[in-house]
Amino acid sequence: MRVILATGNEQLNKALSAATGAEVAAELYYREALATGRQAVDVAVVSTELPGQMDLPRAVLPLRLAGTRVVVVGPGLSGPELDELLLLGVYDLLLGDQPLSRLTEALRRAATLGEALQATGRQIPPAAGGRILQWLRDWRGRSPVYHAPPPQVTEAGPAPSADEGTRKPLLRPLVAVWAPLSTGRTFVAAELAVALGAGGVPVLLVDLDLLHQGLGARLLIPDRLHPLRDALAADPLKGPVPRALPVWQNVWAYADSAGGLAAPEDLLQWVLEAGTPDADWCLADLPGGGPLAEWLLPAAHVVVFVAEPDWGRLRTLRSAYQAVAARQPVLAVINRWVPVPHASPQDVLGIEPDAVIPFTAAAYAASVHGRPAQEADAALRAAFDGLARALARKLPFAR
Repeated sequence: MRVILATGNEQLNKALSAATGAEVAAELYYREALATGRQAVDVAVVSTELPGQMDLPRAVLPLRLAGTRVVVVGPGLSGPELDELLLLGVYDLLLGDQPLSRLTEALRRAATLGEALQATGRQIPPAAGGRILQWLRDWRGRSPVYHAPPPQVTEAGPAPSADEGTRKPLLRPLVAVWAPLSTGRTFVAAELAVALGAGGVPVLLVDLDLLHQGLGARLLIPDRLHPLRDALAADPLKGPVPRALPVWQNVWAYADSAGGLAAPEDLLQWVLEAGTPDADWCLADLPGGGPLAEWLLPAAHVVVFVAEPDWGRLRTLRSAYQAVAARQPVLAVINRWVPVPHASPQDVLGIEPDAVIPFTAAAYAASVHGRPAQEADAALRAAFDGLARALARKLPFAR
């Protein structure tokens, strides 16, 4: 368990660290540091006496958006502050004098909303979320906004982001379909989703190539429907994420027929983790480069790396594959394979691939009509069934 200790009390910090054995990611001594930090931690212990100009609920808002549980300790708070903390999902409210054993228990076991309401005696008024909505708008306004740029290809793949070493995987298993070049990522993502759904795994398919939105065209989503645009325009404090569009058996999709979309990181994470809860896994079609790929690749539980037998670009593909495979689980896919003399699929990346997707013109033509290409070709269906089984063996959350 990784924690932030923002108690303002060095002796208490040492005692909590020793009693729980938790890894201390940071010790903070003023409220504004909470609001600017983006550490990937499990729990933050925050004192009501922590100095700073910012209201405590606003200071912990970024932590809650990042999925960090917040434990509040110290003297009592005002009624409006308690209401706002409860709306933010802060239920561990250890107000007043508390023994060390109670604090360590709170680190190990999260309180429920019912327990928090009983302990504080509060009944949250409907108007209590007004200030939080404004804070969230302000926070989005200064969050990094990712307009997916044209892919910038390097031989080593995407450059690691500054905080890559502290990224936590998303709560729902995330499978990133990626390559630094145009190798048929969208085709592979769509067909893999079909195979998973047919095998009984409910899948959320998300087109995160926000600039081009090729998946929407692949699925023939009508212009009047905008499932991804609607999800990215939703307000986390007003209700759940709008549902994705059901496209095939056990497959829902967030995609649009037109690109040019943009979204802050915290909102994208909310959509990936909470959108359409029927789905057990999230399958994301990533852009070839840019900040969005740099963020989500390290966060993925498994990367499906899509290569093709383009012999003039093998050096770039191999370097990118080796860079990703050195840091996380990867499945290597050779797409659009056509048998040629004196060459094999192993020659593409220099390793035995996990799946080889044959190129058949008739099967690819079927996808033009919005139907799964594997319906038209038994070899294609067998290849994606095998890839789905290999993915199930890689994922730590596989059924």
